[in-house]
Amino acid sequence: MGRFARIWIMLALCVLSLGTPAKAHDLIAAYHAVLADVDLLNSSGAPLVHFCDVLQQDRVNVHRFGRAHELDDGDPLFGDAELRALIAPMCRAAGGFPVLADGLRRFGSKYVYVQIYGHERQMSDIVVSEGAG
Repeated sequence: MGRFARIWIMLALCVLSLGTPAKAHDLIAAYHAVLADVDLLNSSGAPLVHFCDVLQQDRVNVHRFGRAHELDDGDPLFGDAELRALIAPMCRAAGGFPVLADGLRRFGSKYVYVQIYGHERQMSDIVVSEGAG
């Protein structure tokens, strides 16, 4: 067997030994929401400070209390209270919290686009960016 044939065989074996990479997490849901007035207070009426808590309260208001804003989209996950409780710990802003949180403070509302990543109903990451429009 020639030198180049051995190199090709070794290269092929190396590639095969790598196997298939772990599946990247998929976009499992996405929605637009308006974060405003009623979302800035928790269910007991206390003010919410952290942006991710406001995002979670928005879904509480939509699913538990039926208080959606006109431009709020539905979502397939957060009707489940256990999944809703994971919003704040998994949430992160694509462009940084200061921009989104500052918009809430300055204008009293913010239109956002929320992307939920994971596999099936197992969420791994919630990314929030400014909504278009």
